Amino acid sequence: MNKEVIWGVPTQRTKKEEKFNTPVVTMSSLEKKGAGRKFSFNKASQEALGLEGKETYVVFGFSNGKIFVMASNDEHPNGFLLTASCTFSNKKTYEFIAKSKDLDTNTENYLHLSPVEGQPYYEVTSIQSESDEVTVEEDVPQVNDDTAEQIEINQVEEPVVASVEEDDEEWG
Repeated sequence: MNKEVIWGVPTQRTKKEEKFNTPVVTMSSLEKKGAGRKFSFNKASQEALGLEGKETYVVFGFSNGKIFVMASNDEHPNGFLLTASCTFSNKKTYEFIAKSKDLDTNTENYLHLSPVEGQPYYEVTSIQSESDEVTVEEDVPQVNDDTAEQIEINQVEEPVVASVEEDDEEWG
């Protein structure tokens, strides 16, 4: 037999390389037709938040123009159960963040997370677009124990998060 012949279809998968070694949530690009409004948690964010696919819920909170992310192993009324690959899709949350932060949804957007001192949640401290060369830090004051009580997670004028059954769709 000829050893140069590969019998069967060769593996065409490429190994996914992490773009960041710090906690980041990626908002997928809507450029492709039929693209979902997907949030993906990188390995560092999975470790930082203690995420386990199909077991952990994530909740986004909003206060005074700031965005927060919290994980829970218990079902949360405004939370989203992660897929096995630590992603979820939700139109209302995606569009609220994109509109409030004036993001270009035709490119991937990276939400960089930082821990909030003394709290079980993380804050989005900067947002980087796929086309940006350098992360631009937002002017966000550091939250500590004294100011953390003033933050009411998930409090906005109108609800921005729907139930998982209504809007959580995974697009391939």
